[in-house]
Amino acid sequence: MKLFNPMIMDSLPRMKIWIGLFIASIVAGVVAYDTITPLLTPLFEITYAIVGNISFKEINKIVTILAIFAKNALIALLCILTARLTFGIYPGLIVALNGLLIGYVGVMLVSGGGLTALQVFGGIAPDGVLELFGIFLACAIGFAKYPMKEKFRYSALVWIALFGAAVIEATITVMVVAMY
Repeated sequence: MKLFNPMIMDSLPRMKIWIGLFIASIVAGVVAYDTITPLLTPLFEITYAIVGNISFKEINKIVTILAIFAKNALIALLCILTARLTFGIYPGLIVALNGLLIGYVGVMLVSGGGLTALQVFGGIAPDGVLELFGIFLACAIGFAKYPMKEKFRYSALVWIALFGAAVIEATITVMVVAMY
């Protein structure tokens, strides 16, 4: 199985659409911070109540890697399956919500968490680059005018990128974040 087959090469230019939407959504998350806060605060409080007291040392790395990969793989799978069926709505929502949350959380960590923008970027970048590449590529493959069987046959690069991102997120990113 080739990683860089014609379908993948045809799909790469389409990634620009998803990258543009993602960047615009980050900006929206930053600009709309005050508007979004009342909506997201209860969600963050519930999440913190559930996982707030867990130490990074207590978490099994293998289970974490598999959980992160499974979540991202499901999202990518749905992007491949639904991109054409939903006229881009599902993958667009996934990309936009990710960007919006990154912009929002970035402002939250800088304004209230005492971190610099560089520290926030440093916490996201190690795994984010591979993860976003995998998701953007899944969105682009989903739009490709190829039979579904071919899309899955040539989507190995998506799964490799997402698994690599999961390994990095569960190991390196945790160490980077712990330094702050």
